[in-house]
Amino acid sequence: MMIALLLLLLQGGADQLFNEATEHLTQKRVMEASTVLHQVDAMDVENGPMLINLGIAYAQLDSLGLAKYYFTRAAAYSEVSAQSEAGLSYVTQQLQRRASGLPVLAINRIQNSILSRFDPFLSLLIPILLLNVGALLLVWHFRSANRSRKIAAIVLLSASGIGFLHHTVVSVFAGRYDLGVMIRQEAQLRESASPEASVIVPVFEGYDVRIDRSQASEGWIHVILINGSKGWLPASAIRTYPSNARP
Repeated sequence: MMIALLLLLLQGGADQLFNEATEHLTQKRVMEASTVLHQVDAMDVENGPMLINLGIAYAQLDSLGLAKYYFTRAAAYSEVSAQSEAGLSYVTQQLQRRASGLPVLAINRIQNSILSRFDPFLSLLIPILLLNVGALLLVWHFRSANRSRKIAAIVLLSASGIGFLHHTVVSVFAGRYDLGVMIRQEAQLRESASPEASVIVPVFEGYDVRIDRSQASEGWIHVILINGSKGWLPASAIRTYPSNARP
């Protein structure tokens, strides 16, 4: 009960702050609105309407990377999925006008898609179900020999083995990488974690990145861009998506 009460108080505080930020935006007090919105950010309130509101507010402040981040997170909530889609469409159009997109390396698109869609529970549940059904069919076959049941059992058991292998491989992959978005207007992808390191390519607001957690340096993160470029970016330039809100 106490936890529920604290959550309600937190939600109420976030709503009040957001209303204050909205008033600042209405009066074109952009800096004040930005300050209040960062306070809401710090509260990390999880619900669809608030995430949509944050996306809209940051879009009005022309912080398109943060707007994309919050609209993407909001997509995890079915009640605001239409607003999330509309918000992401608007942000994408604005970003395309601002800077040319990166060429897409097919393998990176596939890997990012795997990360965004991976559900550890379902990926393990399905092969377990296949294993059990296949085992039952096999036992039935041994009790009463039937070629069709034997073939079906072999197929199901083989599919189960493939499912377990898929779960293991993707779990290891998901354990190493996160997905994130660039929230600064521009930063330089560098060969090492240093502001003096050689520049590989400029990275612009709204770019999607895959974050390699196996390599770390204080204040820097190692990323892979959609075109395959690998390097280091300042940690403050990237916002990482929660696992339930990956794009």
